[in-house]
Amino acid sequence: MGIKKNREAVGISIYRLEKLTVISRMQLSNYEEIKIEPSVKNSETICNVLKVTFTIGNTALLTNEIKDIKKTSYKKTRRF
Repeated sequence: MGIKKNREAVGISIYRLEKLTVISRMQLSNYEEIKIEPSVKNSETICNVLKVTFTIGNTALLTNEIKDIKKTSYKKTRRF
């Protein structure tokens, strides 16, 4: 289920989600319309507010695992 459906399921407006996550409404709208993908950090923040699980592929991740990904994935994916 996408961000918008999860947000609507818990009865939170995009304006309220903006206040709770400190992510701009425009950014949240772009995520909901799949114009851009949220960073791992923003995904984690949104999931925590909406009380949903962050999933990559078929694997649900816990907050500690997300922190480990943030530490390692940036180093592995940067190319100049």
